[in-house]
This record gives sequence, C-alpha cells and structure tokens, in this order.
Amino acid sequence: MKSKEYWEQRAEQNILNSEKNAMETAKRVEKLYKETMKAIESEINRFYARFALKQDLSLAEVKKLLDPDELKSFKEQAEEYYKEAYENNWETAYTKKMRLLSARAYMSRLEELKFNIYHELQRLYQYELEQFTDGLEKQYSESFERTMYDYQSGIGYGSAFTMPNTDAIQKALNTKFMAENYSGRIWNDRDSLVRILDEEIPRAFTLGENPNKTAKRIQEKIEPRFKERRRGDRTLTSKCQRIARTEFNHIANEASYEATTELNKSMSLGIEEYQYLATLDYRTSEICRSLDLKKFPLKEKQVGVNFPPAHISCRSTYTMVIDEEEVTERIAKDKTGKYYYVPSDMTYKEWQEKYNS
Repeated sequence: MKSKEYWEQRAEQNILNSEKNAMETAKRVEKLYKETMKAIESEINRFYARFALKQDLSLAEVKKLLDPDELKSFKEQAEEYYKEAYENNWETAYTKKMRLLSARAYMSRLEELKFNIYHELQRLYQYELEQFTDGLEKQYSESFERTMYDYQSGIGYGSAFTMPNTDAIQKALNTKFMAENYSGRIWNDRDSLVRILDEEIPRAFTLGENPNKTAKRIQEKIEPRFKERRRGDRTLTSKCQRIARTEFNHIANEASYEATTELNKSMSLGIEEYQYLATLDYRTSEICRSLDLKKFPLKEKQVGVNFPPAHISCRSTYTMVIDEEEVTERIAKDKTGKYYYVPSDMTYKEWQEKYNS
C-alpha cells in the first residue's frame, strides 16, 4: 500500500489538472465574449445610422413601428435566426420564440434592435454551453480513469474496469449543488445580461447618447463576465472563469469519488471515510480552511457542505481515509507560487501560524 502522501498528491494533481482544463475552456469562451461585444457595438452603430438624424435619436423615435419594408426585412432576418437555432439544436424555448417573432404583424424599432442583440447573446451562450458540456464530459472521464489507475497502482493490484457510460456522466453534469448545475448558471448569466440590455438601451435614447457612449456603457456592464480586473493589488477573475473553476472542480471530485466508491466495493478496500483537503496557499477561503483535514463518513457526503466544491471558485479536493497511522507529507505553496512539503497532518490553521506568522 502506498503512503498517505501518495494519495494526497494524486488528489491534488486531479484538481490541478481540472483547473488547467477549466481555464482553457474559460479562455475559449472569453474570446467569443469579446467578439460578441464587437458585434453588439456594430449593431448599435448600424441602428443609429439607419434612424438617427445627426446622431440624435429620442426614445419616442425608437419606439415607432417599422414601416412595411422594414418589417419585411426584419421577418427575413428572424427567419434566418430561427434556422440557425433549429439547425444547431439551440435551446427549445429560444427556437420557439424566433418562430413566433418571425410571424409578428408589427415590431418597433427598439424591439428590433434588442432582438438582434439578444440573438448575439444567445449565440454566445449556446457556444459557452457547448464548450462547458464537452469540457466537463472529458473531465469526468479523465478523472475517473486517472483515479482507477492511481488506486490500482497504489494498492499494487487491480482488475479490468468499465469506463462510465453517457448516462452516468450526464447524471453528474445535471446534479445541482448550491441550488444549480452548470447549465443553470450559464442561462441565469445570460438572463442577467438580457436584463442589463433591457435597461441600458432605452436609457441611452432617453439620455440622447451617441452610439459610441452607449456601446461603451454596455461594455462596462458586461466586461466582468469575461475580463479580469484589478482592484488595488488584487486581480479579480472573470465570472466565466469562476463558473469554470467551480464546475470543473465539482466534476473532477465527483468522478474521482465514483471511481473510488466502485473500487471500494469491487476490491473490498474497506474505506468508510474521506478527508477534506484544502489548498495550502494564500487564496484559500475561510470555509475551506475550517474544513481542512476533517474526516466524514462516506454516507454523509454533501457537496457544498462537507465535500468540495464548498463555494464558488473552490479549489479544494478530498482523499479517502485508507491508512490512518501513516503520516508523511502534503504540498503547500508560498507567496511566490513555489511548492514545498509540510507534514500531511498539518491543518491550514497550523500551516498559517507556522509559515505565515
């Protein structure tokens, strides 16, 4: 049987790998966020160019109905949007909405503008959902297989095992923790942006803003979703990165837990408890500090309560309690990001007092 250090390092490596995959997914989505912002800005500029007189366009003017030719053009555009949504299996509710809008007998200028921008947001969030779904499915399989291999290598013997099927992976992806699953968080984020646009676009015409100022103000509202920011000496991650880190951590830990549970039964390992394992560095939350090295019965596992992730952007993991007698080392990280080892029974509080006092 390998040492406790072996098991902790395997668990920590699983989470480091999931964080790497999470950031790669977030970066791809953030790139499209930036492209979407440019598309929204172009849409606003086109709107002003069509209807504005010396860039002065009142709310009353934009609430006027489209004339017959403009309405015909809108319906043609709505039909194209519908085809794109239908052919790419977009959210059913959105596809139905496109079909209904393409049959409208009237449409205001303001509704048309919001409609075109809404489609850009829908395109963005469908892409984000696809990227997250694909990434999380791969993460589950990767973590499951890695855990199976690590345990069989650590124990010194093993047997053939079956990789999780699609149903098992989808069950993990659809499981809610902290009230939602990843798709719910993505759609809620989209809805919050739609509300921002519903407020900011009419406001722009009420204030008589020019298109550049309107686009800039909307961008300032949306940027926290996809752009890192500075606050004093701190770097604030984007909302997209926080969602990615949380969801990939959840899936990596769930896959590892399911693999271990399967081995525990098939190989009679006798594991009855798991131990919470917080990251020993300067960004660890108070929640995870308080849970660090605490042990819980397998049957009492509750994601978000005593099993990671315990909060949004959580980086903690866990390890099964296999050999309570043997105490070796665990990994810590100093202020420069350099790794070093401390006794594996050292809690976060003890580490903080000894190395950071």
